[in-house]
Amino acid sequence: MVDENLGQLFLTSGFSNYVKARGYKLHFCRKADPESKGKVESVIQYVKKNFLYNSTYIDLETLNDEALAWLNRTANYLEHHVTKISPIEAFRTEQPYLNNYKPL
Repeated sequence: MVDENLGQLFLTSGFSNYVKARGYKLHFCRKADPESKGKVESVIQYVKKNFLYNSTYIDLETLNDEALAWLNRTANYLEHHVTKISPIEAFRTEQPYLNNYKPL
């Protein structure tokens, strides 16, 4: 988003075209609002502190392989302390509602 005027959102032309091509419905978090952004930021911090910390990788393929291995042995099966649901259980519940990825 490059600008906002009384609730009307203005996107860059490239991103706007991408959104139209994909058929996405956009939802933007309010600026500096921890209630709407905290969930995503918490996940990013979790990955940084538990997977990426003190790690070095040769290339993107190696990083992806190591990340998938870490998810499968650890992160996807740990129960969330608030919801008491593991990510793999949540994914199985939500999977029927997800759309397949379609390359442009």
